[in-house]
Amino acid sequence: MTKDEYIKRIEAIVERAYAWTPPRCCATCSNLTREGRCKIYNLYPPLDYIEQVNDCELYADDVPF
Repeated sequence: MTKDEYIKRIEAIVERAYAWTPPRCCATCSNLTREGRCKIYNLYPPLDYIEQVNDCELYADDVPF
């Protein structure tokens, strides 16, 4: 595989990743526990807020590798 072919494959992968990237909300944040508590603020956000897209500065999306 040439360098140009490699670059094109990376660009395609990145483009696909942006297509399925989840929205920034409490429901997709790594700081939300299974019990629904925000580990950063030590609070339980309201259920209707958990799905709302927001700009929390402490949002975390852990990389799985």
